[in-house]
Amino acid sequence: MKKKFALYEKAGIQEYRLIEPKYQTVPIFRLENEKCILHSYIDAENTQIIVQPHLLKGFEVSKKEIFT
Repeated sequence: MKKKFALYEKAGIQEYRLIEPKYQTVPIFRLENEKCILHSYIDAENTQIIVQPHLLKGFEVSKKEIFT
């Protein structure tokens, strides 16, 4: 995973999510000060959470839609 973070940092990827179906979690990472950091984390307990990308205004998807 560290290699992928380094590639994303180098490429300037501003925001990304890792979909973890086994755990039904969605960690959300953002590029800040040229480093990928964990910005927020949607866990299995939060079933009604809406995922709204910072860079795609108006786009949203519920956690339920991701994992069903």
